Amino acid sequence: MSKILIIDDELEICKQVSLILNKNDFNSSYVTSYEEFLNLHKDNFDFDLVLVDLWLKNSSKQGIDIINELKKNYNDLVIISFSGHANIDNAIESVKA
Repeated sequence: MSKILIIDDELEICKQVSLILNKNDFNSSYVTSYEEFLNLHKDNFDFDLVLVDLWLKNSSKQGIDIINELKKNYNDLVIISFSGHANIDNAIESVKA
């Protein structure tokens, strides 16, 4: 069973996406901030896919920072970035990461 991590500052989005994934035989977890990601990242990070919101309010760092950290530590990890804010510069930066 594939393990998927959802990183989004909006708890309801995390819950809904997780519910859909779990109903479709995926094992999903979620965090709502960079700080929660760091705690998870320190323990046992064994996900196959990470969905990352680029804009995380109430967080010390943004989604692009998480993407860069994941790329540095997990070469083979599949990462999908998304955002509810239309900003072409953020989209380009996430693709370059």
